[in-house]
Amino acid sequence: MNTHSPQAFAQYTGSIPSSYSTQSHPKISIPSSQIPQNCTHLNLSHHPHEYIGVSYPLPETLRDIDFTNCRLKGICNMEGLQNLEELTLRKNAIGWNGVDDEGEETSSEDQDTQAPEDTKGRMQTVSGEESNRTEEQQEEQQITNANQEESTSSSVIQYNGDDWAKGLTSLQKLKILDLYDNEIDFIPTELNELKSLEKLDLSFNKIRSIKPLDGRKLVNLRQLYLVNNKIKKMIDFSHFQKMHLLEMGANRIREIRGLENGGPCETLTELWLGKNKIADISGLHKLKNLKTLSLQSNRLTKISGLENLRNLEQLLLSENDIEEVTGLDNLTKLKLLDLSYNKRLSTIHGIDNLSNLEELWFSANSIQDYDELKKLTAYPKLNDVYLQGNPLSRDPQYRRKVLLMIPNLENIDGFPVALMKERVLPGRMQMM
Repeated sequence: MNTHSPQAFAQYTGSIPSSYSTQSHPKISIPSSQIPQNCTHLNLSHHPHEYIGVSYPLPETLRDIDFTNCRLKGICNMEGLQNLEELTLRKNAIGWNGVDDEGEETSSEDQDTQAPEDTKGRMQTVSGEESNRTEEQQEEQQITNANQEESTSSSVIQYNGDDWAKGLTSLQKLKILDLYDNEIDFIPTELNELKSLEKLDLSFNKIRSIKPLDGRKLVNLRQLYLVNNKIKKMIDFSHFQKMHLLEMGANRIREIRGLENGGPCETLTELWLGKNKIADISGLHKLKNLKTLSLQSNRLTKISGLENLRNLEQLLLSENDIEEVTGLDNLTKLKLLDLSYNKRLSTIHGIDNLSNLEELWFSANSIQDYDELKKLTAYPKLNDVYLQGNPLSRDPQYRRKVLLMIPNLENIDGFPVALMKERVLPGRMQMM
C-alpha cells in the first residue's frame, strides 16, 4: 500500500496493546467511531478479525484498504465500495479449507486455535448453539455475538476454500489486488470479472494451476506475480494485451511455454522464472521488447534461444550448470550479465559484442588465470564486477590486480573502488 499524507490517510488507532495475542484473542471489535465517514485510505493491518466489514463501516469513498495480517478467511461486505482501486490482503487465511499441507484434515483441537468458526461445508450463518462447549469456546461465542450486534449486516457468513473470492465481483474499479501469503490453492473464475485490474499478486500460496486466468477478460492486467506456488505448467499468455511483467519464480515449471505465439504478450518487458526446473531456453523468440530475463537456479547447461531478444538489458542465469558462454552475440543492449555459480565456467568467452555491458556477475565459478580478465578492458561502460569465489580470488592482492587491469571500475565484489584507493600507500596500489 502506498504511503499517503496524514490528511488523506485514515488509520485505525484503537487501544490494542502491542503484545496482543491473536491466538488467545482470535477476534476483536473495531470501533466504528475510529473510521471517518468520508475517508479514502484505510489501514486495518495487524488487527485480527475474521470477516470484513463486521462491527465497523466501510465508507463508499474508500479508494484503497490494507488488511495485512488480519486472519481473514474470506472477502465479503464490499458491495458498496464502487470506488475501490487497491485492496491489500497479505498474510491472511484466505482460501483455507481445513486441510493442512499434507492434504489431511486438521484435528478439532487445531480448528479451535486456527479457525474458531466452523469453516467446513457451504456458506452459512452462525447458529449460536452452545451445547457441549468448553468454557473457552463459550467465551469466544460471546465475542462473536457482540460483533454481530455491532455489525451493519444482518448475519456473519462463513467461508470454505471455494468461496473466498465471491465478494470481489462488484469491485469494477479495482486496479491492484494483493493476496500474497494466504492459503489459496486454486484461482477462481471471479478474478476474471475484474476488468480494471492492473496488478495481481498471488505469490506464496498453494496454487497448482493457473488455467482459470483469462487474458481476454483481464484486458488491463500489466503485472502478474505467482511466486512460490506449486505450478507445473505455464498457460497461453498471448491474450494478455498489456502484460509487462510476469513473475513465476520458485514453482515446478519444466518448460517455457505460452509465449511462443506472440500476439499481445509481445508487450512483456520482464520475465522472472528463477528457481524452477527448466532445462532449455525456448519459446522466447517473439518477446522482442523483453528487457529483463531471469532464469536463475534452474537446470540449464547451455545458453540458447535468445537471438531475437535484441532489447534485453538484464540477463540473470546464475546457479545453473552452464559450461560455456554462447548465444549472446545479438544482445548488444545488455547492461547486466549474471553467470555466477555456474561452477564449470572457466573462461570469459562469448561476450565480445556486449559493448554496453555495465555489470558482470561471475562469482563462484572456475576462473583461475588473470589473463581471462584482460578481455574486460574492451568494455568502456563496465563499472561493476563480481569475481569472488573463483580460484584467482584466493590471491590476497586479487582486487588490487583486478583494478590495475580494469581501472575504470567503480566496484569490485560490491566493494567501492574509491574506498580502496583511500587505503593504499602513496604512489602504490597496495591494499593495507
